[in-house]
Order: sequence, then C-alpha cells, then structure tokens
Amino acid sequence: MLRGVLPALEERDLPNPREQRRILLKVIGQLSEFNRSQGSLLMVVLLPNQADAAPAPSHPLRLFLERELAEREIVFLDLIAGIQSLPPRKLAELFIKKGSGVHEFAGEHYSVEGNQYIAGLLHEALATIPEISTTRRELSPQGEAVP
Repeated sequence: MLRGVLPALEERDLPNPREQRRILLKVIGQLSEFNRSQGSLLMVVLLPNQADAAPAPSHPLRLFLERELAEREIVFLDLIAGIQSLPPRKLAELFIKKGSGVHEFAGEHYSVEGNQYIAGLLHEALATIPEISTTRRELSPQGEAVP
C-alpha cells in the first residue's frame, strides 16, 4: 500500500501491514472530518494497475477498505473489476510500457486510452451515487447550474 506512495523505501523500512492499516484509517478519519466540516462528500477511489487485472481472490486491502469505509459511511469506488474481464490486448493498451521512451517514470502509468477507459469507469460509478447523480442533473454539460 505505501510502496506506491514511497517507492524508494526498502521492504524492511515499510511499516508492517497492521501499522499500514492504522495509518490509512487515521488519514481517512482526518479526511472524513475535514469533508464533513466543509459539507462535502468524501469518496475513496481504488484505481487498478496491471497486476490487478489477473483474476484472483479479493485482495486483503480491497476487503479491508470495503468493510472499514462502509462502517464509516464513506463512498468506496473500487474500479478494479472494470479491467479484470478485458482481453489481454485491450488491457495492454491501457498502460504505458516500461522503457517505451515516453518518460523515464511513465512505465505502467495509464496511457491516453487507459485514462479514457478509467474515466469512463469512474463516470459510470459516480452515476450510481445518489448525491452525485442529483447534482449532475442540476448542472448543464458545462457544469453551470440549470435554472
């Protein structure tokens, strides 16, 4: 979990999984308090990477987030399932290949097609949230309030 944020850390320098989850819940708690104070809706979005494409039993972090966020009444959008059924060729198009020359650090980030695909998944997921879909109906396509 922290490796994506702190990739330079060696495995021995990372907190153990229990400590990682404690830190994660503390951050989520602080974000939740801030959002409540602002009258806004906190959402946690789990974006897939290439490794998530392999059909496998639910990852412990996904199960943990699903359970803990539901308990705290925080919206959780898990987009991983949206790539698991894709054929390998389509999946490969969603990510920049390591060493492709696009950028030294771009390997395994979303490609243009990947960003578009994930944006579509996110749009569909957001449309299922009543607070969001109500707001969307009240706005024009340009984001302006409709009288």
